[in-house]
Amino acid sequence: MKKSACRWTALVFLAGLLAVNCYRAATQSIVHDEALTWQIYLAGPASTIFQYYDANNHFLATILFRISTALFGVSEFAMRLPTLLAGAWFLWTALRLCTLIAGEGWSMLIGIAALTLNPLLLDFLVAARGYGLAIAGLFWGLYQMLAWFDERARGLPEGELRKRLWKAALGMSIAVAANLTMLIPAFVMAVLFCVLLPQATTKQAISEAASAKTRKKSNKPKPRETRRASSGAARVLHFSVPVAALAVIFFLAAPIDAARAGDFYVGTATARASLENLAASSFAYTEALRNHAGRGLWLGFAIVFLLAAPAAALIVALRRRAAERTIADLAMLITSVAVIGSAALLVAAHWVVGLPYPQDRTGLYFVPLATLAAFALAGRATVLWRKIILAILIVVAAAFAAEWNTSSFLVWRYDADTKRIFETMEKSPRTATQALLGASWVLEPSLNFYRVQRRADWLAQVRRDGFGGARQFYVVARDDRGVIRRRGLRVIYAGLVSGTLLAVPGAPSQ
Repeated sequence: MKKSACRWTALVFLAGLLAVNCYRAATQSIVHDEALTWQIYLAGPASTIFQYYDANNHFLATILFRISTALFGVSEFAMRLPTLLAGAWFLWTALRLCTLIAGEGWSMLIGIAALTLNPLLLDFLVAARGYGLAIAGLFWGLYQMLAWFDERARGLPEGELRKRLWKAALGMSIAVAANLTMLIPAFVMAVLFCVLLPQATTKQAISEAASAKTRKKSNKPKPRETRRASSGAARVLHFSVPVAALAVIFFLAAPIDAARAGDFYVGTATARASLENLAASSFAYTEALRNHAGRGLWLGFAIVFLLAAPAAALIVALRRRAAERTIADLAMLITSVAVIGSAALLVAAHWVVGLPYPQDRTGLYFVPLATLAAFALAGRATVLWRKIILAILIVVAAAFAAEWNTSSFLVWRYDADTKRIFETMEKSPRTATQALLGASWVLEPSLNFYRVQRRADWLAQVRRDGFGGARQFYVVARDDRGVIRRRGLRVIYAGLVSGTLLAVPGAPSQ
């Protein structure tokens, strides 16, 4: 396939993904965490964003959600618009990264597919949470780092190179400001980048060194130096000073000082459970696959891939001398160290302060970083190993594509039918008095969102008080279905995706 054809194929593919993301943003029901953000930070005074800390406050993203809903009104799409834009940013960055590492051939298409079809990642390129923006910032920062090395090797002017350093600093800072879970990988990548910066050389510098030897032998005078390259220390400063300045602004503006250890509770108790969860969230995303008899074998492959790809990439990258490293080598080095270094820091944080190990969204960066490490490894492997690695990436991309989903988010699948359930209540017979609703606690934020958004004055505010007392409606999540039988309720709507039920008092239909 010609280079131009590959690029156009990639652009059409990514445009299709973005269109599907927009469709999901407009049609999928609001979910628990989105509605909770609306309750706490969007429905009340804007000052709450800067004064009250909760793990739900993904600071930079929350500000953008506030701006979007102020401009376009309160709706699912308006809340999710900042994430959609971040998703477009990530998809474009994925194209630039894969092109920079492998050129515009067919292998680029494999890398893009494996990197962007991850179903869990696609969820967070739609949902009104900070994870999508954080991932976009992290990978854009990584692209700027690699682009700096590429342009440095080609001898571009120092002014252009400084801009790359500033952009890399901005990307890492956006990642952390959008979601604190990105602090660890961003920190590891930033430290490694500062270590690598002084080692960078240019093709021009090598050429000038050879010319200097020639001039010395011929005793000709040296031409006057017209440009002086920045020192390694200066490069580090041009990257680290903006990072430090943006960090100060973030900690002054965000209510981080109000955070407590108990606020960071999402995660698993063991490293093994975390690894299994991260693999299952991407490679056994659908309910059918999670319940399939071959799930263990498939998860075994996923876990080996997550462990082996970064380890192999790191070994190969470290065998290259600094002066001989290509962009693929640097991509291998940075991504593999980001995965392995983040894992090591998380283990240390767990043992020192009891921080839970990452779970699905809190470890969202691991799978795409491992995937990119494998893709970069393919670019530097022998012909046989290159074919093997690309074949594995094709399997990964195909597995992701087989889990295609446009109706729910994995983490909040119980809310997939909440909007339709609310619409069913609106059409159902009601008493003249304000209706009371008994609901599973996980459904309370989304039900209250629709109550306000749809101006449903006929319904009293939904509370987390269970199912006791007289209620006109009952919205029951899958785990609470026993209440249907105990209270003798009649189901009038069953959510096909979520398993959530809408019921009313009365004998069950036969």
